[in-house]
Amino acid sequence: MQRPPFLLLLLFLAVFSPRDTKAEIEERFKEDFYKIYKHTAIEAKDITNEHITPDKITYFLFTKNDPENYVELDASKPEQLAKKNVPIVFIIHGWLEKREKDWYEDLKNAFLTRNKEYHVVQVDWSDPAHQLYTVSSWNTKDVGKFIGEFIVGLHKNHSVPLENILVVGHSLGGQISGFIGKKVKELTGKKLKRIVALDPAGPFFVSRPEEERLNKNDAEVVHVIHTNGGTFGFEKPCGTIDFFPNGGSSQPGCKKIDITDPKTIADPVICDHQRSWGYFIDAVKSPDDFIATRCASYDKFKSTQCEDENTSMGDLKTRKTGEFYLETNEEKPFKAKQRKEFRKNFQLCPKMKEKIFSFVILIIICLHNTKADIEDRFKEDFFKIYKHTAIEAKEITNEHVTPDKIKYFLFTKNHPENYTEIDPSSPEELAEAKVPLVFIIHGWTENREREWYEDLKNAFLTRKEDYYVVQVDWSDPADQIYTISSWNTKDVGHIIGEFIVGLHKNYSVPLENILLVGHSLGGQVSGFVGKKVQELTGNKLPRIIALDPAGPLFISRPDEERLNKNDAEVVHVIHTDGGTFGFKSSCGTIDFYPNGGNSQPGCTRIDLLDIKSVAEPITCDHHRSWQYFIEAVLNPNEFLATKCDGYTKFKTGLCEKEEVPMGDLQTKKTGDFYLETNKEKPYAKRRRGLGVGSVLSSLKVF
Repeated sequence: MQRPPFLLLLLFLAVFSPRDTKAEIEERFKEDFYKIYKHTAIEAKDITNEHITPDKITYFLFTKNDPENYVELDASKPEQLAKKNVPIVFIIHGWLEKREKDWYEDLKNAFLTRNKEYHVVQVDWSDPAHQLYTVSSWNTKDVGKFIGEFIVGLHKNHSVPLENILVVGHSLGGQISGFIGKKVKELTGKKLKRIVALDPAGPFFVSRPEEERLNKNDAEVVHVIHTNGGTFGFEKPCGTIDFFPNGGSSQPGCKKIDITDPKTIADPVICDHQRSWGYFIDAVKSPDDFIATRCASYDKFKSTQCEDENTSMGDLKTRKTGEFYLETNEEKPFKAKQRKEFRKNFQLCPKMKEKIFSFVILIIICLHNTKADIEDRFKEDFFKIYKHTAIEAKEITNEHVTPDKIKYFLFTKNHPENYTEIDPSSPEELAEAKVPLVFIIHGWTENREREWYEDLKNAFLTRKEDYYVVQVDWSDPADQIYTISSWNTKDVGHIIGEFIVGLHKNYSVPLENILLVGHSLGGQVSGFVGKKVQELTGNKLPRIIALDPAGPLFISRPDEERLNKNDAEVVHVIHTDGGTFGFKSSCGTIDFYPNGGNSQPGCTRIDLLDIKSVAEPITCDHHRSWQYFIEAVLNPNEFLATKCDGYTKFKTGLCEKEEVPMGDLQTKKTGDFYLETNKEKPYAKRRRGLGVGSVLSSLKVF
């Protein structure tokens, strides 16, 4: 199943510390992220002055006698529904939608053409729905509250029985349905008879407590159809009865895309999500065609290891509970494929009827946008949300970066075990230093005491050449929730950059003697150091080494707000966990991709989106970057890499005949270079026939 690691990963990072236990991680993920999201949404609504009032929700009534013409209801006097003893179906759309959507018309007609009489009310909440997803998803509670109050008014003031009400909602509309049910129960002490949630929205609801999202207590029957679980839809069971067509996440006939890569996003991105209402419309028309089987999982369903219990996905009277599976055709008619093992014992009750509603959408995508529009909105809008969140969070916590929160510890070849803490206002120990000066910069939740800091310092100081090594400690700004720490990188980089410029201008330290080495967020800090040096001197640093520079919350940033190839004369990047904790795309003048750059041999694979699977090895791939680099500093002639257009071509030998060691700190080569490593120390893998020794016999490093 293809799921979108990016957003959920950044949410995960916002609260996760590698030292936590699995249970603690899960709780912090849910509780802390929900607080951040809630604050972001409320603040964004205040900034945009977008607040929900009852007049922003309109109701359009269609009847069997006049199916093509609507009556717009006056919410304060809905006389047209007074004392009507027929089922009333409320249809509720999702994000960026409105009443004119084709599926609204099709579902309305499906009900009105049935033998039984129905009234259909199309709800239009398009104004609150056409906001940033952060805001629209938060609006669902208020929208549900107002619709719930409207329904209670019908019941109390116009004698409409609650048992006649059916609420059908797709995506965010599915979540709204849950809030409607909660409000009706609060005001009457009774539950609605049935809610149908069509692939109810997952993003920003996964981490919510049950009382803040759709759940099985919101009606007597909460009937959920999952078609895009884990992407736009809610993945886990959340109703009294949950249907999982084709497994519930990926639907036949829908083109698959990688939602973590905006460049792959095109119109089909919401195909799986929209199948929920496609199936439901067909099921309302022909409930006998969507027979589902109760089963423990989709795998067991496919191997026929299920209970002998069946029901129709379109049966709107069923009281069955549990998880039900079925398979459908890949195009219309979508009706379920017949399965001999249960069909022979099952005859559908003639009373089996109607349908299910559910819908869930994610982050920043509109059905009618072009590919370029989607990519721009994804990057620009998300960066705005993130920027606002980080700044506001810093204000709330009163956490601001000042120069005194960054410390510098100097080690020299003569005193490799004892440091001198540098006073940034008078760094006399570095005055007129004529040897290379290496600044090492750690990442998130780390400090100077990390073992790799010690190992990398020793690697430089044991070389033949003379070095000064400065271990930078920015642990105070780094030890915040990830949202804040990642935003702090800019201030930290600027302060370190000003310190380096001070060394250059006031203490005669040549810029060409400076080497920056940063890991993860430290890699991004290095980029901001380079930008500040260039801004203040007009000159670039000679080289930055970025060890698997952080990816989450940097992918969507413009170049000037993250590490990029212009931050130094040479920006030397080693990618080992691209697409998870690391930056996946090329971002330097020379980019190295050991083992393809995202999955390293010897590291246990985990599912980042399943919090329960998170264990200590989670950062193994990410840490390999500094492990490889330390070994490369000690053995610069090893780790020979080949320039190539991709890892697949590298593995098949379809590359240019251009090679360079990953530890060559004087190379001016550019492009993407690939290599393979061993799964344990020593990591350098000798490749037969490359003549590493002869090629590098005269190599000078730094």
